[in-house]
Amino acid sequence: MMRNQAETAIGDAVGRVNGLLKTIEEVQTQIVSLSSQSVELGALMDQRDHAINELAGLIDIQVTNNGTNQISIFTNSGVSLFDLQASQLTFNEKPLSAQSLWNANPLLSGAGTINLVAPNGFSLDLIADRSIRSGKIAGLLELRDDILVKAQAQLDEIAHALATSLSSRTVDSTTATSGAQSGFQIDLADLLPGNSISLTYTTNAGPTTSRVTIVHVDDPSSLPLSNTLTADPGDTVIGINCSGGVAGALAALNTALGPNVQFDNPSGSILRVLDDGAPDFVNINALSATVTTDSILSGDGTLPFFVDGGGTTLYSNVISGGRQQKVGFAARIAVNSSLLADPSGLIKMDANTLAGDSTRPDFLWQRLTATNRLFSPSTGIGREFRATDHHLPKHGDGERAPAEGRAGCSPELDSGSHGRGHRRQHRLGNVAVAATAECLCRERPRDDRGQGTLRTADESVTHGNVDHRNQPVDDDGGTHDLADARSAFGAAASARHRKGLGYLWRARPRQRTRAESACATFEHQRIPV
Repeated sequence: MMRNQAETAIGDAVGRVNGLLKTIEEVQTQIVSLSSQSVELGALMDQRDHAINELAGLIDIQVTNNGTNQISIFTNSGVSLFDLQASQLTFNEKPLSAQSLWNANPLLSGAGTINLVAPNGFSLDLIADRSIRSGKIAGLLELRDDILVKAQAQLDEIAHALATSLSSRTVDSTTATSGAQSGFQIDLADLLPGNSISLTYTTNAGPTTSRVTIVHVDDPSSLPLSNTLTADPGDTVIGINCSGGVAGALAALNTALGPNVQFDNPSGSILRVLDDGAPDFVNINALSATVTTDSILSGDGTLPFFVDGGGTTLYSNVISGGRQQKVGFAARIAVNSSLLADPSGLIKMDANTLAGDSTRPDFLWQRLTATNRLFSPSTGIGREFRATDHHLPKHGDGERAPAEGRAGCSPELDSGSHGRGHRRQHRLGNVAVAATAECLCRERPRDDRGQGTLRTADESVTHGNVDHRNQPVDDDGGTHDLADARSAFGAAASARHRKGLGYLWRARPRQRTRAESACATFEHQRIPV
């Protein structure tokens, strides 16, 4: 594990710092003792300076000289490392797991820390004091406590999305009333720890719409939950212990959202959510639950394809001890051993499933390739999706916009020009995470000469019997000037405009309907030249 390697490297670097400080102390003692004897000190001072230079590569330091060949060494934060005598650094190296994080509280810290012990016995935690600001050790600390932690979180998020995409199913609610009150009710019999309930309601004064995510947490020590638990930046997250059944969770729910939003348990595992009735302060808009399928013979397409570890431990993102099961899951995710033993579960949904039934395979394929996923901004995966980001059809065939490096033409032509630009979609798997440059193709009749020509910034792109001018456009369809084009296409495209370079468009024939435009006869691939 890379974080363990960084932990070991920190220990080695601390040991080297101590060795260098000891060398500096010994050489400095010799220099002081020989200074009064008119002895050539050049070799000793070179040895001392060499040790100081190596030390400066490990930790940020300042060196002061009092004018009599005596020096003092401090960190840039002012902590003394050497002043006649060397201080000593200690590092309590620890084995790290995905859950191991450094903490200023030694009782809570899962990673090693660096302490300085001065000759007079004074002790200081250099990490907690933020005394190490540059050098190899600072880089290793950043690697261990920041860069690799974030990378692990991204891998865990992707593993979580992969597992839950195949095992999660939605439980819908039905309408419910009680006197003048109305709302919804839902059966939570299959709700497992880590599963969630989604509630949307409108406060009519305003009005304002609120989204609430209720998470089943059976470890009271993990409560309350943070609103950052979900990828939705606008929801309120409430942790509820449902291990005692729905009835046992009512008090906590009504305390959290009442009195205008009211929860009750008409029977068994049914949760009912009602508005305030006649006062009409609140309307309940929607109620659903997302649960984890725990059986291969589930009766539908979902199944626990991936599990936590090498056996059959179910993954539902249980929250225990303040940590989500998701943490470190990327290193533990495995195919369900029951499927490995009997792959027929990839087709067989129940005892009555016929051999060759494609229902489950089609479902799994759709979940893996066509289901959008939201990731929390804190993970750093992709980019924030903006309201202006949109998908465009490729040549009028109803498909989404082409991948990066491809440009398509919309069939919606008006007076010889396209009605909208083409936005290139950057995707992570099946998730659209960013949108970048656009172009506007202006269609003009011309003769049938050539399949593609090279253009400069001022030249048009020609192919077939269509003359296309490739110009950047903004979101409302208007063209940019060159400065805006540079902003839209980025530094690379800006450089191409300045140099008068362009793109070679290759046209490939494809089938088209009579309703499609002439432009739809081609798929265009833009290649930088």
